[in-house]
Amino acid sequence: LYDARGRGESDGTENNYGWDWPKDIAGALAFLRERENVDPERIAALGLSTGADALLEVAGTGDGLAALVTDGAAAASFADGQNLNGTGIHSVPSTIRVLSGDPPGPPLADLVPRIDEPTLLISAGTDIERDFNVLYDRVARGPVEHWNLPRAHHTDAIYEQRDAYERRVVA
Repeated sequence: LYDARGRGESDGTENNYGWDWPKDIAGALAFLRERENVDPERIAALGLSTGADALLEVAGTGDGLAALVTDGAAAASFADGQNLNGTGIHSVPSTIRVLSGDPPGPPLADLVPRIDEPTLLISAGTDIERDFNVLYDRVARGPVEHWNLPRAHHTDAIYEQRDAYERRVVA
């Protein structure tokens, strides 16, 4: 577990949309790959919420992970909303880009087809979070599986359905 930029003991400016988080994830992976007690061929990752979005971006650009689990992925940019239903929230990503100077990454629906690693997409509820993961599962070309928990709350399935969650993630 690492501190994303601007959080915990990490320097930098926090961006809750995670647009710079792929750089942080790349740094964490580089750190792990250089450790003698880590097999670089067996590094997997779990991302929650915005961390799930960032992890899909990293995996879609060829990071060399052995596997990944994303819980609560949705939209990382306005383009993601357009890919889902032709609309999106215009002002929030635009405002963040202007105020932070950070651009969003590429649309996740364009990156998911590039993921070759075994991937488990976890979504909660029956609305937009599920819909984004259905889209990502549909465009995937690699070994991707979508698991929706309609009664779970955003990223809380790890607690709300602990045993089933552990079995599914470990499998």
